[in-house]
Amino acid sequence: MQFPEISLFDDATAWTVPGTGGTLLVGAATEEAVRLGLSAPYRGYFETGPMQWNDIDSGLRAAIRAGGLVLSLTTASAWKIDLTQLVTEAVIDRFGPVNDARRHEIELCLSESLTNALLHGNLEMDSAPRDSLSGLVRYLDQIEERLRDSRLAAKRIDLLITPSSSGRLRVAVRDRGPGFDAEYYLDRPLVTEAKHGRGLPLIRQLAGSVAARDAGRTLVMSFSRAG
Repeated sequence: MQFPEISLFDDATAWTVPGTGGTLLVGAATEEAVRLGLSAPYRGYFETGPMQWNDIDSGLRAAIRAGGLVLSLTTASAWKIDLTQLVTEAVIDRFGPVNDARRHEIELCLSESLTNALLHGNLEMDSAPRDSLSGLVRYLDQIEERLRDSRLAAKRIDLLITPSSSGRLRVAVRDRGPGFDAEYYLDRPLVTEAKHGRGLPLIRQLAGSVAARDAGRTLVMSFSRAG
């Protein structure tokens, strides 16, 4: 499968994905290009670059075919872009308005799942306590060090958003990390004052449903679009 020449806005070009009837923007990942890819008439954005993952896989194709939105970015690019805000705005614009409470739930779940996928998945960071300024500085320095590792920085993170006829949204976040026992964390109670480890219990509390797949590399969340 060949991607088209990069030409549109010097960042990306439109590409109709065979067998889906949907068009993606494909190219370098900038905030402006990703925002455009998430807007009509496109069905998402696929970043070109090293270590492309089998072009467009069956999961991405299925989401596009179902009228959903998809993103596939490298870790280096995803870390620099405020994906939570871009995706939340796109969800509301493309799939209908939601009330403030539901928007807040979607934003929090996106933020937690994307952060987990990038840090603990692709960058293979641990959950070391960051309860002091010096600890936080060391942790941020470690993130920057991992991002300078071309192998880790080139790992992809995928986001697949699929609407259903029942009025729900299915949101899947996929990373290329080593995997982990996500069910263990999903089964833990939410302890709001905990220093770390709150992300998955919080998602379980806010999302309509949540499940981990592929040894914890994929988190699938469901939200009702009704208030």
